Amino acid sequence: MIISKVPGLAVKQFIIDNHYSHKTAPIQYAYAMQNNDGDIIGAVTFGQSASPYVSISIRGKYCDTPVIELNRLAIKSDDKNAASRLIGYALRNLPKNMLIVSYADCGVGHIGYVYQATNWHYAGRTKERTDIYSESGHARHHCGDTSKRQARSAKHRYWIATGKKALKASLWATLPYPKGETVRHL
Repeated sequence: MIISKVPGLAVKQFIIDNHYSHKTAPIQYAYAMQNNDGDIIGAVTFGQSASPYVSISIRGKYCDTPVIELNRLAIKSDDKNAASRLIGYALRNLPKNMLIVSYADCGVGHIGYVYQATNWHYAGRTKERTDIYSESGHARHHCGDTSKRQARSAKHRYWIATGKKALKASLWATLPYPKGETVRHL
């Protein structure tokens, strides 16, 4: 297996085809895992968080430590360590002194064992909430009708730093890892 940094466009279709959400997120950094034939068998992407409040909550309003989100991870391999190898490589090759957050979606059976295996800090669960419903599935496409709501599941929050300066910047507590049954999406 070969792991390398790649342009976001190089893994976009792989993520759409293999991530359980079947959509991408904003990509600043992308890494691909390829088999010996050059076929992509794994991808991880990082980008700006969907919520500007995440950065403020993890580092404070006046701290300038960059915060990005590991926003997609898709693996199409029987190797049970492929995801942790891919994440480990990406973390070693991202710019230093950044805070990275990621979420494991309880609604699809994820606990976040890959983050536990790669030594991320656990920061608890987000609250379940509701979003504005739209036919397209995206809250911004509600066409003025904000009366219909759809549930959003809770997510396990994880964070890690790429440098000692960033590690000191985190305001999130480190809690014991959650355990339980998990679902692997292949």
